[in-house]
Amino acid sequence: MEEIGRRWVLYYIPGTDIPIPGGGVHVFTVLSSFFIVMILLFISYIFSHRFQHIPTRTQSLLEIVVLWFKSLIEPIIETSNATILYEVLPFVSSLFSFIFFAILLSLIPLPYMEEPTSDLNCTLALALLSLIYSWVTAVRFKGVQGFIREFQGPLYNDDSESSQKSILQKLSVLFFFPFKIIEEVSKVISLSCRLFGNTLGSGIVSVVIATLTFYIFVPIIFNMLLTGFEAFIQAFVFASLTTVYISSYLAENH
Repeated sequence: MEEIGRRWVLYYIPGTDIPIPGGGVHVFTVLSSFFIVMILLFISYIFSHRFQHIPTRTQSLLEIVVLWFKSLIEPIIETSNATILYEVLPFVSSLFSFIFFAILLSLIPLPYMEEPTSDLNCTLALALLSLIYSWVTAVRFKGVQGFIREFQGPLYNDDSESSQKSILQKLSVLFFFPFKIIEEVSKVISLSCRLFGNTLGSGIVSVVIATLTFYIFVPIIFNMLLTGFEAFIQAFVFASLTTVYISSYLAENH
């Protein structure tokens, strides 16, 4: 139990006394993340390197998975613009796949093989990536001015009564802008801490149950089922919330 949450941190560049910026590197988190990316690239190659007019079994399976992701994203985005949908689809599906396989990684019976999502640095990086992608998507489809309008507030952007903004409307930016910044920061904290806490908590539950039952056969099966269920739920929640954040920036395009 005492080993849960511990990480091998590399504070200096190997062979030197030069410190690594940012407080060091969590070695196994980086290696595990790289290993998962390689797995996903290999799976992508196997399923997509030979497309045919008459789909094979692997191609049919891939189409089913893509259609499932599309059915997940389409009701949230709520847009008739197919360009937006197919721009968001690869990013959200990639996030889902990475988190899903990252949590399943703990089932591999190898030493130091821990899921990267039990490291707050990894979940924080995923949350920041989601937020930045939301901003980039908003700028691409709404322009810089349309993106800035999101931070100005509804009162400043209300031109229904007159063409000239009142002093109150102009000053409303000073009130709304700080709360919008807090909202953006809270998105990152919410996404990262939710994924980190649930992943770490699930690992603690599995260890406690296995210890109390002396690691007999039933806890092994239970751990596999719990990990698989957790992997799907956490990946689904993270992907869904990311889609919601993207949709909130594209509201005017609906």
